[in-house]
Amino acid sequence: MQAKNNRFITLKHFSDDNVKMTFEWLQNAGLRQLFAMKKAPKWEKHLEYIKKTLLDRTQIMFAIYYKDIHIGNCGLKYIQNREAAIWIYLGNENYKGKGLSKVACRQLISYAKEELNLSLLYLHVLKDNIVALNLYNTLGFKKVPLDDVGISIWKERSNSILKMVLPFD
Repeated sequence: MQAKNNRFITLKHFSDDNVKMTFEWLQNAGLRQLFAMKKAPKWEKHLEYIKKTLLDRTQIMFAIYYKDIHIGNCGLKYIQNREAAIWIYLGNENYKGKGLSKVACRQLISYAKEELNLSLLYLHVLKDNIVALNLYNTLGFKKVPLDDVGISIWKERSNSILKMVLPFD
């Protein structure tokens, strides 16, 4: 089944076509909880955030498609000094648990390494997000101590956040 999924997952640069579905997914409290998002966005703030993100040269955002269905989003942020933070989520509940996040992550990792020539990817994940931790472990990410930057980003939640890295060199 994994080989079949490889053919059907594509990453497309995030566009206006993906904004509404993403907004709908972020109304789901369970999804937001997985990546420590406190409350559902309002439409205007959502549009503002997306526009800002797409204009930010230190970020790249992709829509994840299974065949022709938008099922999630992923991307890279804080791109600098040959490093970046990686993130991913599947918003469409019907496609979770099928190995599709792993396929999308592998594509994103390959893009980071081959197209952007990055030397390290890192991420921050909630300690109790077992599904994500299993995914990142499978992909070769290793836990490292949370640094001052991570602590400042996550402020009051830093005790529930793990940092993981995937070096390429």
